[in-house]
Amino acid sequence: MSYLLRILFFLFVLVPIANAQVIEKTHLTTDRSIYAPEDTVWFKAYVFDASNMPSDQSISLKLFMLSTAGEKIIDRSIPVFDGTSSGFFVAPKLEGKYNILAISGKMIGSPNDQIFSKEILVREALVDEFELRAYQNIIPQKRGEAFSFDVYTTSGEKRLPKTNFTYELWSDKERVERGREKTDENGKSSVSIKNFDWGKELYLHIKSNEGSGDRDIQYTLPIEAEQPKVDLQFFPEGGEMILGQDNKVAFKASTSDGSAFSFKGLLLDGEGRFMDSIASFYQGMGSFTITPSLQDYAVKVIGLPDTLYTLPMPKPEGIAISLSRKEGIGHMLKILPSPAMVGSSVSVELSQFDNVSASKKVVLLARQFFELPTESLSPGLARVTIYSDQGEPLAERLVFTGSRVDLNFKVETDQQDYSAREKVKATIVASDKDGTPVKASFSIAVIDKDRTFGTMDGQPNLMANILLTSELRGTVPTPNFYFTDDPRAEKALDLVTLTHGWRRFVPTILNDPEGISGTVLNNNSKRKMAIGKPMSIIAFKGYTPLKIATNEEGLFQVPSLYLKNKGDSFLITAPTEGPKDRFSVMLDESASKTAMTLFKNTADKFAWQHPYGNIELFLKEYKLPKDRFNSILMLNSVVVIGNRQQDSECELRDYHFQEPWVTKMADEIDMTTGEISGWIMQVSDKVKGYGDVMFQGKRSYTTLGEDALLSTFKPLGVFSPFRVFLNCYEIPYIKKARPSPMDLQIKKTFETIDFSNLESISVRESHPRGDMPIVRINTKDDKIIYKPVFRKHRFLTLYTNYDREFYSPIYDTPEKTKSPVPDLRETIFWQASVQTDEEGKVTIEFYNADRPNSMQISIEGVDVYGRVGAGNFIYKVKEDR
Repeated sequence: MSYLLRILFFLFVLVPIANAQVIEKTHLTTDRSIYAPEDTVWFKAYVFDASNMPSDQSISLKLFMLSTAGEKIIDRSIPVFDGTSSGFFVAPKLEGKYNILAISGKMIGSPNDQIFSKEILVREALVDEFELRAYQNIIPQKRGEAFSFDVYTTSGEKRLPKTNFTYELWSDKERVERGREKTDENGKSSVSIKNFDWGKELYLHIKSNEGSGDRDIQYTLPIEAEQPKVDLQFFPEGGEMILGQDNKVAFKASTSDGSAFSFKGLLLDGEGRFMDSIASFYQGMGSFTITPSLQDYAVKVIGLPDTLYTLPMPKPEGIAISLSRKEGIGHMLKILPSPAMVGSSVSVELSQFDNVSASKKVVLLARQFFELPTESLSPGLARVTIYSDQGEPLAERLVFTGSRVDLNFKVETDQQDYSAREKVKATIVASDKDGTPVKASFSIAVIDKDRTFGTMDGQPNLMANILLTSELRGTVPTPNFYFTDDPRAEKALDLVTLTHGWRRFVPTILNDPEGISGTVLNNNSKRKMAIGKPMSIIAFKGYTPLKIATNEEGLFQVPSLYLKNKGDSFLITAPTEGPKDRFSVMLDESASKTAMTLFKNTADKFAWQHPYGNIELFLKEYKLPKDRFNSILMLNSVVVIGNRQQDSECELRDYHFQEPWVTKMADEIDMTTGEISGWIMQVSDKVKGYGDVMFQGKRSYTTLGEDALLSTFKPLGVFSPFRVFLNCYEIPYIKKARPSPMDLQIKKTFETIDFSNLESISVRESHPRGDMPIVRINTKDDKIIYKPVFRKHRFLTLYTNYDREFYSPIYDTPEKTKSPVPDLRETIFWQASVQTDEEGKVTIEFYNADRPNSMQISIEGVDVYGRVGAGNFIYKVKEDR
């Protein structure tokens, strides 16, 4: 065959990038992925724009935590400054898997598949009192065949006889069988499972409560059943196989549960004749080249009998493309059109972040080569697309551009190994891909790696999420691997771009989701909107009030650009122009309703995991090893509980039913008479009712606060006001200019709310530290039903700051080092924001805990140019030094 070979080198026409729409994506880093119940979870959140640069557009970040049942555990709004936010929350009390969702303010109204999600596990940090283990002894050879397993109960080297246990068999995340058995005199029991039609994946979960404590001993065993069902998909480079042209075809093999399947196979023609050997390169992915004729082609996987995987039929017309990296320029694109398309006019387009970066119109030859200036693009994913004159895409290919690692973090410790409670001095150096030091900001977590291991480590870090997984559809296996110095990483990353679809980020459907808008209604029988009504937006931080007026439709709007960096609280008010000027300021709640819809749709995606998701806790890889600290209470739990801001959590907790708290559920309260203040008084006789906070001077009383809910607690001779929390948020007070008193807003707020969906009321009369008494009101599903009450001002809180310093002990004296109180911290050190100097260096010091384990230093951050990076470093704490 003869053909015209012409190599064309040219510079593409660079296209200016412009996009007025705000698109953001988020990432959330936690100090670790596994926690004890009610442990402290430390986090840092990042917000990036559509071009993978830190975004300073959003005012706040919505943080949700969901159980495997889709129940909301945490609902918070936290401030965002310079594209980052940080803080903490308390892990749930119950063991299980939980999902954390992070949604920036500008993402409200965007599709729910753009939401960042991170899983954490909550499990008891206790070693099992005895070992409960199961082993499968028959592997079924065909679907539906019976199998059996043996259960053993041991304590050290000794078998535990006559131990009761229950077992459950889970198929496709549904429980299909359960039973109760007992081990024999040798601590063994054999259980047979009769024939049944099992599904894609199978787990056995066993449980025994025969220990001396009230904690069940549990174990989960994955069941092997017949040959795995393998899904093998083919992805021709460019989208289609073209008849008679050299086509590169990528493939991806996975089992029915989504796990990667590595294999060797044979490429066969339509007559079943051998053509070539193929093999997966990494995580079930690989590629081969084929020049197809008009026939069927298939792949036979060695080890899977009677199974053929058919390739897509070649197209008689179209364009085959091939992309390869060329150092110093970027990528070389080879175009191979079908004979009928030679001479056609097409456009070759290079785009990134949904913006065209370069384009070129060409006339197709039999074979052409073009240099693509991908080196000039930002690190991340780009698309190479060939369009017809009519704008129809003829071929398309994803490609990773730039360096895989643009920002490096190198960690050096002053020693290789350490003793317990010894000081560690770690120097972190940030540099670019050429080794030049750069100024950077990062979070650092030092954790006990031997205590926090598990499959959760496979979740993407900051670099993998922002540059790769957030831009792709589907699950990317081992996402962090592609940014390591492993010699396979670059080729494996190219296979990822060939075998995964591209995700288009779209902006919110709302005009300004973080802006303030609403109407002013006249208080008359017609309730018409007030047109041209002057209004003031007052930031409590002390900024000059913003003067606005309602438009001809009676609407007002305050852009989020004005609210940014002006604090967390605002007063929206309008002046009264006379005794007959009665009106109400009504806020538009479409953004909050959209946020709840976004949350609900995302929660539904996780709800199927319950209760199946929780049995993963008891897989063998999550079992904690025994050590000399097994019977000692964890020091970090004691310290964290002492510092915990328990009054700010959403959900009702056990301590609300213990002194000094008094709690009643809605069905314990007579809600047929009176209103909410009377209901609160039913909970505690220490509630006096509404009133003003008075201070007794030498000659007279001074009013310090109006519109309060008072208690009978009189620490200074006057009735103390309650702090009142409604669901997660405290009803704020308005501090008027002196000498006017504070407006505590309690009665006014209560009058606007219909409490028919009340769930519970908790009252804390006083506190040993002398803190103000507290009333906590929870409504069902955190929903607030507002009455049509007219108000001349509205108070709005945009976010709450949940940040404090991480507790880290200092063992700087012999007395502290030899203290008998054990230090069993699993997070040794955490700091959300560390800054390097101009030379890219910073030194951090901290002290080890007591366990002689491997410690992992994890770093994630951004440099001054917006480049992202991550790194890990391991050091060892020895038993004796």
